[in-house]
Parts: sequence; C-alpha cells; structure tokens
Amino acid sequence: MKRWLPDLLRASAWGVVASVALPEFSWAQPLVASGAPDFASLIRNFAQNQLSVIPYLLNVICYIMGIFMVLSGALKLKAHVENPTSEKMAPGVSRLVMGGVITAIPIVTTVIQKSVLMQTPGSSNGFTPPLTFRF
Repeated sequence: MKRWLPDLLRASAWGVVASVALPEFSWAQPLVASGAPDFASLIRNFAQNQLSVIPYLLNVICYIMGIFMVLSGALKLKAHVENPTSEKMAPGVSRLVMGGVITAIPIVTTVIQKSVLMQTPGSSNGFTPPLTFRF
C-alpha cells in the first residue's frame, strides 16, 4: 500500500476532530440560532424545490444514450458492410433497436402519464411532466 494514503487519512481525521472540537475556527454556524431550520424542514424544502428537475434530467440522459446507441449501431453496420466476413450484423442491429427503445422512453412515459394516469401538465397533484418536444 502506498505510504501517502495512510498519511492523508490521518490528516483528514485530525481535521475532522479539530472542526468538531473548535467549530468557530472552521466557520461553522451553530444550529441553536433562532429561526434555524431543523433537518426535517431542510429535507422537505429540498424535496419540494429541487427534485422537480429529475424528470427532465432523466429525459435528457435517455435522449443522449439513445442517440449514442443509434450512432454506434450505424457504425457497426458500416463495418459489416465494409467487411462482412469478420464483422457480424447482429451487434449493429441490436444497438439500433436498443437506441430506438431508449430514445422512446420519454415519449412513452408522457403517453402513460396523459392517458393511463390521467395527469396533465400543470395539474395540482405535484407531478412534474417529462420534457416533451413539439414539432
């Protein structure tokens, strides 16, 4: 094991001990101040204000992964066309299909949201609709 790793861990541990023992030197705010939020209110505020971005983030991830899968499938099919004896066709086709499926996930979730769950964008049930593109 490298010699610097135990030294780094030991120095980090002493830093934590010093911060706990002397919080005024680590610029820590005391929690007993008047009006300071407790842990439950911090979690509640985070869930109400910050988690509404997650559906949009998941949609962007699906679109990016789907596009990369389609492009890699197209490149695999191109390699098969150039050299059919060494490159098989199945990996290229399977990547194209999986890229299409991954790209369609946001659209399918929007359809399920609007038809099965009968939730419309802007409803008061707290559900944030996924990102949709209109052409």
